[in-house]
Amino acid sequence: MPAAKEVMSQMTRNRIVVLLTILLSCSYLLGQTNEHNLVPNGTIDGSVHPELVPDDMAWHLFMRATAESITPTKEEVRRQHSKLRAIGLSPSDEAILVKKLGEFHHNVKMYDEGLADSVRRNLPTTAASWATSRRQFYAAKRAEIESSLSTEGAKTLRAHIQRFKASIKLYPVPDMSGMSH
Repeated sequence: MPAAKEVMSQMTRNRIVVLLTILLSCSYLLGQTNEHNLVPNGTIDGSVHPELVPDDMAWHLFMRATAESITPTKEEVRRQHSKLRAIGLSPSDEAILVKKLGEFHHNVKMYDEGLADSVRRNLPTTAASWATSRRQFYAAKRAEIESSLSTEGAKTLRAHIQRFKASIKLYPVPDMSGMSH
């Protein structure tokens, strides 16, 4: 009988070893499919490397995210105020920023509609010329906003944009130039 108990105990130990090996292997494999391994090469994660997020891209995204119409609804005012409160501007600088963002919202809407009209009418608008024009447009609006604020307000807003970079994740755009229509 003792030999039978020893065989059973050896079999139990073997089963435990096999079960632990399977569990450890599965947990290792499951750990390999985390978010970081699914992110394409060339992705810039601002929460890890905010210094790699270009300033112009951060300003572009900030303006798009915080701009409301020139004549906002109560809900738009509430939403915008909740976004801008974190910046820490003086009331007068915040009022100027709200006004400039309203103008930006109107101008960007007109700009986007003009581009869409060009595409609809098959006018020769290349992606490269549009991208250059858009960069110039955003740079001009950024300069206009910064120059409208007080010195302290502009400094505070620039610092906020640097912090805002931590919320940005930029994904690489695949090269599709070789694709046929």
